[in-house]
Amino acid sequence: IVTEELCYYDKYPQTSQLTRKDFIDSKGDTVRDIFLYPTDNSLNPPYNEMVQKNMINIPVKTTTIKKSVTVKTAELKYHSWGSGIFAPKSSLSQKGVGAPYTTSEAIAYDEKGNVLTMSGIDKLKKSFIYAHQLQYPIAAVMNALYTEIAYTSFEAPETGNWTYSDTTRDRTDAITGKQAY
Repeated sequence: IVTEELCYYDKYPQTSQLTRKDFIDSKGDTVRDIFLYPTDNSLNPPYNEMVQKNMINIPVKTTTIKKSVTVKTAELKYHSWGSGIFAPKSSLSQKGVGAPYTTSEAIAYDEKGNVLTMSGIDKLKKSFIYAHQLQYPIAAVMNALYTEIAYTSFEAPETGNWTYSDTTRDRTDAITGKQAY
């Protein structure tokens, strides 16, 4: 069995972006993946802003074709969330020529580009709390918005979505860990 994979960078040679990939099996059948980038949709927001910020290497749409028939399409719809954050608003899939359907949707992001609340194909919300300079998720909660949840270990500088009247931390009398309120 011999298979061949051919990669093409012909549409954007100056950026070396993969534009299509052909998989040829031992029977000579070809499956082609076609990749589109923000530059392919640069007349429309937020893609025009992404191109201006040189955010051009993110595939936003992939179409798979077999025997000249579209088999599936996957698309990330980007959104400007403010503070220079461009991130997916929704992820769409399409099988063949059927209607596209949403597989996931982002509801909110933080200032570092971390997703705060999202929903999947089941439409259930999943929210996250981040700590340690907003680098790591420390809590994930199902069926709630980010604004409805709170958690903190008291060790990280973030308050974990809690509201404190006095943010002074006691570092001498913590029951567990090194800090308490």
